[in-house]
Amino acid sequence: MNSICFDKVGKKYVLGERGYGMLRDHIADTCRLFVSRQKDRASKRAFWALKDVCFELKHGRALGIIGPNGAGKSTILKLLAKVIKPTVGKVSIVGRVAPLIELGAGFHPELTGRENVYLNGSILGMTRAEVNRKFDSIVAFADLQDFIDTPVKRYSSGMYARLGFAVAAHVEPEVLLIDEVLSVGDINFQQKCLKKMNDFRKRGCTIVFVSHNVDAILNLCPRTILLKKGQIVFDGDTGQAINRYHKIIAGEMMGKMQSDEEDNNGKQRVNIVSFQLTNSMNESVSMFKNKDKAVLKVEYCFTAPVANTSFGFFVRRDDRLLIVDTSSVDLGSVVERCGAGNRATVKFEFDVNLLTGIYYIGTYVRDNVSGEYYCYMDRLVDFLVNDDYAFQGVADLKPKSEVRISEEYLE
Repeated sequence: MNSICFDKVGKKYVLGERGYGMLRDHIADTCRLFVSRQKDRASKRAFWALKDVCFELKHGRALGIIGPNGAGKSTILKLLAKVIKPTVGKVSIVGRVAPLIELGAGFHPELTGRENVYLNGSILGMTRAEVNRKFDSIVAFADLQDFIDTPVKRYSSGMYARLGFAVAAHVEPEVLLIDEVLSVGDINFQQKCLKKMNDFRKRGCTIVFVSHNVDAILNLCPRTILLKKGQIVFDGDTGQAINRYHKIIAGEMMGKMQSDEEDNNGKQRVNIVSFQLTNSMNESVSMFKNKDKAVLKVEYCFTAPVANTSFGFFVRRDDRLLIVDTSSVDLGSVVERCGAGNRATVKFEFDVNLLTGIYYIGTYVRDNVSGEYYCYMDRLVDFLVNDDYAFQGVADLKPKSEVRISEEYLE
């Protein structure tokens, strides 16, 4: 049985129009047109946020949705939450829906946390008896026992979001819509959120999860849809979808780099021409296992003579924690001088002794004596490490343990 069905769905917006089709919007538009005498009508044009989108999701399954900014991810969630209607096609959804999209939507700043739990619960379709039964659990989940009778206008943004998540997470939905909400609060609360999502999935709840955090998508959803410019470009295994997603991002980044190069009109002394991240088999990849070997090849072009050239690269975790930063000089390769028009192809290799997470690689070219940078790219390419290791943290230090139990014991 399908919980969700998108049948040739398209959503069109007219750029320049305002409002959502409500009576007040029509009245305002009529007055605006009367005053301006329709001078801005010619500037309006159609924009399709979604076009010919088709997919089905069976009851109890989890689906991830990823894609670059503006791909149409949030539009799909708004259609599922019935915030907007499709321009063409049909959206079908069966079951009680809980949208974890705008956390705390409907909270009144002058009301206390306690009062807002009841208010928000009723907005999400819970009866007063349900809220009474779950109230203590909601407050405990949000960890706001000491502040529940304080007006929410005095809450921090994190407290506000935690209470909103706690209420929505206790709706006991049949269909759960999630949009980047796992980033709220500190790391402990994020882990609590992720555990709650997994509990929903195990109980047979249908989940649609939109996020830029591909690590969270990978942990929660075996199937993922990749969107680009309002259309589905891939629908299938999450690992394959992430690989394709990273290739799209890399392509967009190369386009931006080339555009920046044109804007500089040759003023930058070193430009990046191309780059490729591969495994030891020379296959382009964006996902590695622990103990794999990664190879980054970068081609640089020199637009002016430079001396004492050092080619460097660094690896950071997604939260910008530095893992390693080294250069060709540190590794024993010295280039005294490069002339205008020269090209250099540099290969960096490293063992992926990293634990599960999202990482990225940056590169730079600098004068090894003065430290002057000729070129610096902070986030050249992202990659994912996905492994079954039970360890927490960043690096694999090859830990070992030995436990000895004394035969002596106390009565």
